Amino acid sequence: MATGSELAGRGIDAIDHALGGALRGLAEEAGFTARLGHVAILGTLGRLKSRRVALLGLGDADRLDRTRLGNALHLGLANISGRRASVAVAWNEALPAGVEPAELAEAAVEAAVLVGFTQATHRGGGERRLRGAAAGATREATTLTLAGFPRVDRLRLADAEVLAEATNLARRLVNAPASELGPAGLVAEARAAAAAGGLKFNALDAKELRRLGYGAILAVGDGSAQPPSMAVLTYSAPSRAGRRRLLALVGKGITFDTGGISIKPAADMHYMKGDMGGAAAVIGAMTAIAALKPAIDVVGIVCAAENMVSGSAMRPGDVVRSGNGLTIEVLNTDAEGRLVLADGVHHAVKLGATEIVDIATLTGGQRIALGPVAAAFMTDSPAMGDALRAAAEAAGERAGELPVYAEYEAMLESPIADLNNSPGPNASAITAGLFIRRFAGGRPWLHIDMAAPSWNRVGQVKEVPQGPAGYGVRTLARLAMRLGGERGRG
Repeated sequence: MATGSELAGRGIDAIDHALGGALRGLAEEAGFTARLGHVAILGTLGRLKSRRVALLGLGDADRLDRTRLGNALHLGLANISGRRASVAVAWNEALPAGVEPAELAEAAVEAAVLVGFTQATHRGGGERRLRGAAAGATREATTLTLAGFPRVDRLRLADAEVLAEATNLARRLVNAPASELGPAGLVAEARAAAAAGGLKFNALDAKELRRLGYGAILAVGDGSAQPPSMAVLTYSAPSRAGRRRLLALVGKGITFDTGGISIKPAADMHYMKGDMGGAAAVIGAMTAIAALKPAIDVVGIVCAAENMVSGSAMRPGDVVRSGNGLTIEVLNTDAEGRLVLADGVHHAVKLGATEIVDIATLTGGQRIALGPVAAAFMTDSPAMGDALRAAAEAAGERAGELPVYAEYEAMLESPIADLNNSPGPNASAITAGLFIRRFAGGRPWLHIDMAAPSWNRVGQVKEVPQGPAGYGVRTLARLAMRLGGERGRG
């Protein structure tokens, strides 16, 4: 590994010595620049046990942080995976002072697992349908060796593996065609994840949603032949002290979003199979939480529906009644995610949640403001905001805060209902979050909009891996660990 244009450090020097001083010349000949994620694969001339050495660029030293480090390792290992069954990552003491051995080792373990994911699930002449939470095509697993590292806590490395596997689960779900993963299929995946992790599970079908008066999620699903549903996964902390609080993670699970009557343009609509990225993040996070055992009770709520166009679809101008009794004027049927989350967040309140986090691929406003580099988050709790920032930093996922100024609330007013679902393009990511807060029952609340980071499809952003990212899984799991204040895992 190298930063800037330097090839320095004991490990680099040892390899250079073994190659008779040829390393730097070979690197220059290969066009190695040390830009972030750039890999140069060099032959070892038979002078080392390894047939090849790969140099990985980490970019400018003064810009290197946990996120860039993880992205570089992911990009680098993806570049060489398939060619190697075994990869060694060497500690280089010449790396910037801010890069700790444990941090690098943790990021390397995560990257080695993350490169096992592939989008190519339907290539090779045969469909590979999802079958349970662990299903999905993967590349041949990479065997990772950490060479020359100072002592690293093995539990930290085991945690990194758990978090990366959970992230890959979310990526597989987001990547699945909507024809194979509708609302019922998403709930079935949540059930399988709960069974695998020893979590309690409950599902609310359309009949039960109707009995509870959850008219917002029902209205979204009205246009589809596949009825909406809500899945609830429950983790109980191993210590009684952790049961004084209940953290709720509520995910938007729109398995396909046409926009409804306010139909989306055809261009890029195929990406809307991934509009359940928030629900996928919750499912993945709950599997990780089950293994990591934070000292706080956690409930994961999956709000599953399909937003389609038909004669029974909700219309602009309709008024729907949510589970907490608030009426909503539907100005745009493509602002459906906040409707399903309204009932999901209210259900978290009914379950006794003391803190609520919702996560969704929610708005074009987030995509325009922050793109695939960072999610947007909002909160009315400074403590939760601080915990989210720390969790995201530890997870290697970026999150930028949006304000919750009271002046924005007026934009949600409706002349015929309690509020409207789509005030328009001005501050759209903010008003969407404030809409959801109206259903949190005054509990400390945090909202994550990761419309773009869930799936990087901006080709110019090469320093972030392309495709489904599983954004939010590691951040949510680490948030639960942080809020718990202690770990229950032995």
